[in-house]
Amino acid sequence: MQIKEALRSILTDQEMDAMIWSYDRIGDILITTIPESMEKKENLIGEILLQAHPTIRVIGKRIGIHQGEFRTRELQIIAGENRKETLHKENGIQLYLNPETVYYSVRMAGERLRLAHLILPGERVAVLCSGVGPFPLTMAKHSKARLIVGIEKNPAAHSFALKNLQLNKAEKRVRFYQGDAAHILPSLPHQFDRIVTVLPTGDTSILVNCSLPSLAPKGILHHYTMVHQGNTQTMAEQIARACSEQEKNISTITSHRCGHCGPRTDRFCFTVKFS
Repeated sequence: MQIKEALRSILTDQEMDAMIWSYDRIGDILITTIPESMEKKENLIGEILLQAHPTIRVIGKRIGIHQGEFRTRELQIIAGENRKETLHKENGIQLYLNPETVYYSVRMAGERLRLAHLILPGERVAVLCSGVGPFPLTMAKHSKARLIVGIEKNPAAHSFALKNLQLNKAEKRVRFYQGDAAHILPSLPHQFDRIVTVLPTGDTSILVNCSLPSLAPKGILHHYTMVHQGNTQTMAEQIARACSEQEKNISTITSHRCGHCGPRTDRFCFTVKFS
């Protein structure tokens, strides 16, 4: 079915122009955005989207923006089955999650695989703000890391991570901890060859400062953050300043764009190597 042709039967030309055509597909849930002016037709729109995607079972509408400590976003079901939990597959792994109670970006799948391919055999890796486990489990699938630790504060996300750990049979090399990374990371019995900070918002120095004492000499830090208007130099300077305050000598800082997140805002991964 041609979605646009089907929607023309229920939408005016003005509504067609206002329609947002980008969707996120997580498992068998399709998540869309319905303009406020078209809310009275959202169920009809949902039914058409459902018919157009035979493997989709749920159509959800985004409500508001990501907010709160765990950056969650309300999801309203407008068609299909009345549920929000799903099983999503990416990079050869499977992930149970509820996109309303946890933060998960389906658009980061390629970035998670890129990072996994950078890991050297025998490395110990820590992922801060690891969510339902996509980074650690992708690393376990596509690298020969000795140990991968994920730390997540959101109890709902941690619960899914434990379920996903068993589902992907990664218990031998992956460990998940629930709580504040600033408290858990220093309590772990070893340093890490590579630390990944995934939460892209907030004060850059908090997660960087938390990571540095647990990073092995000549270890590598991958720090994800939002950059406004491509101003990577300012963010690199903030990271360098945080490292300098802890007397860490930087060898190089490089940046990698890994997504568009809003008006004039991109997500970047800053990779910091130490001498």
